[in-house]
Amino acid sequence: HNFWGTIGNGAAVGAGTNVTTPTGATGFSGRVSDMQRTGDGPGSIHILKTDGTYWNWGFNTYGQLGRNNTTNTSTPTQVMSGVNRMLGGDRGWATNNYQSSSVILEKTDGTYWISGYNGNGYLADGTATQRNVFTRMRFPNDFDMIRVGGLNTTTTGVSYIAEDQNGKLWVWGYNAYYSIGGRTNDNVYIPFENTPKCLNR
Repeated sequence: HNFWGTIGNGAAVGAGTNVTTPTGATGFSGRVSDMQRTGDGPGSIHILKTDGTYWNWGFNTYGQLGRNNTTNTSTPTQVMSGVNRMLGGDRGWATNNYQSSSVILEKTDGTYWISGYNGNGYLADGTATQRNVFTRMRFPNDFDMIRVGGLNTTTTGVSYIAEDQNGKLWVWGYNAYYSIGGRTNDNVYIPFENTPKCLNR
């Protein structure tokens, strides 16, 4: 299905033309280190090459490609360099109907970056403002993310949990049903460490 440009073959977006034979992504070459997908029906494709450059294409209605626009595209484009890892792709990261965000990019300086839909603080940048360019997530400077996942508590509510290098859990996002924990059910815009006592070592 290629309505949102997910195939990356340069075809007109929105034409609804399915692709039934294997097709190379237009203008893309080189060795791939990692490939992930975000979104549900309309997906965005995220590629990390072995040279540390980050490329993407596909669904972009909420700015999840980080290209400073909200235009869906079928053309692979390099968006960032100096990237060490991608985290949180596939269904582990905000499917939330069509309202999705990018993968999390860990840069070589140890900082974490993300773009896209930000309702309820999903981007962990201290706001609920949609980001069409990659914004830095507000983790401590010594934070090293091992893995991250999301829990859909409603059709529009996602709570996020990340594990750090010390086995501690950091949480943010939708909290109307106390799924994140804490003393209130307010949504959480800045990640905080909230490791259950049973998991403390």
